[in-house]
Amino acid sequence: LCKALVLHAPLAFFSVCDNNVQDLGATSLSALVNSCKKLAHVGFGQPMMGDAGLKTMAASIATSVQRKSSLRSIRPISTDWTDIADLVSDPTLTLNASYTAREVPFLCHMLASRPGLVKLTVQACELGDDGVAFVCHALAASHPQLRELAFRRVAMTADGLGVVAQTAAKLRKLSRLNVSGNALLGARMSTRRSRRATEATSKVVVGRGLIAKFIGELLGEGGAGWLETLEMAGVGLDAVECALIADALAAGPVAALQKLDVSDFATPTLD
Repeated sequence: LCKALVLHAPLAFFSVCDNNVQDLGATSLSALVNSCKKLAHVGFGQPMMGDAGLKTMAASIATSVQRKSSLRSIRPISTDWTDIADLVSDPTLTLNASYTAREVPFLCHMLASRPGLVKLTVQACELGDDGVAFVCHALAASHPQLRELAFRRVAMTADGLGVVAQTAAKLRKLSRLNVSGNALLGARMSTRRSRRATEATSKVVVGRGLIAKFIGELLGEGGAGWLETLEMAGVGLDAVECALIADALAAGPVAALQKLDVSDFATPTLD
């Protein structure tokens, strides 16, 4: 179908979303994107397409844009169409609720095609720790000039924060980090004296220790000592957690930090 369309149809719109197109089909789709000069909108949302196929599509889209083709919008997997300029041209990029964890590999391949990125905001989408880690690894590999990074309300826990801290230590131009709106300590636990509640509470205590450790590594000597702003609003910090963080910060100099936000916009927990 793609070969026939390339030869005989001056396409402006083409979508094969929600079909069983896998990695091999991505090769045909990428050829279509690169060959149809008038193609402005292409949808390839495929639940069966793997990382190799998404990487092929990302490369073809980036090439098409570099050639100043007619391509204007794409639909990777989500139900919304995305302006192509938002993904490959603008030095700032915001990924919001229209994206899901399944799209993270494609988005990271797109990030690799735009080395001029200075600000990335990922918000209101269910990436989880694995999705956050995937994005962080892409940033550390190809975006040393990044200045601002935000993971707001992305279902990240203390484990994801650890990956963010490791990535921030490699991005020496990063001055602002926002991890607000994530339940870093996990859900609040019941006070009932049951075995299940005790086990759950133990996990929260472990999370507390990890957060303090990561914050110390992030802001202290050997970490992202150049970070000027750290925003952690609405992550559920309490007095115990703040004491642990204070101890971690006291272990080394935090010369660059100018703004720290630990406000709680949901249920106040900090005395």
